[in-house]
Amino acid sequence: MDQNNQQLKSFWDGRVDKELEREKSDPRKQVHTDLIWREIQRCIGQSTCLTILDAGAGTGRFSIPLAEKGHRVFHLDISPKMLEVAKEKAREQGITSIEFFQGSVDDLSCFENNSFDLVLCLDSPLSFCYATYEKALSELVRVMKPRAKLVLCVMNRTGVITEGGVNFDLEHFGTAKTSINSFSKLARVSPG
Repeated sequence: MDQNNQQLKSFWDGRVDKELEREKSDPRKQVHTDLIWREIQRCIGQSTCLTILDAGAGTGRFSIPLAEKGHRVFHLDISPKMLEVAKEKAREQGITSIEFFQGSVDDLSCFENNSFDLVLCLDSPLSFCYATYEKALSELVRVMKPRAKLVLCVMNRTGVITEGGVNFDLEHFGTAKTSINSFSKLARVSPG
């Protein structure tokens, strides 16, 4: 695991309790979660038994309820402590249609091409990829089945994915790279 991923692992290991509390009591987080659920529901419609990757799934805010609804869910997170909490929640609820993986969204090599009907990458995982965001986007697209849906949410008020801030992009690329720019570029070159 490279130094950046090691730092991220330590950072998120230290935020487990704060994340659990925020999901429960922060009204902004609750509204945000409700809006994301609307998008997820729009993508899954009446489908049952979809194969879903939740890349950067944390404590299971989305992966556990989706598994509870009968979908086959692959829960990926960089933090072993987040994974422990999610596994315990799933065990307590008797959910067995979920598998847990430790890893980063910029390396999904444990999954084959065209594996998932729905891929979720919500809030922080892509935002923290910095130097590897294009690889991360490419990996997210690679594991999607043809005609699959991708729900992507980047936690950044300006919608900019950067390494070291906006100045990096402006200095090296001449323009700020948005998630839409990057995803559009990948969609044009990706097979399928």
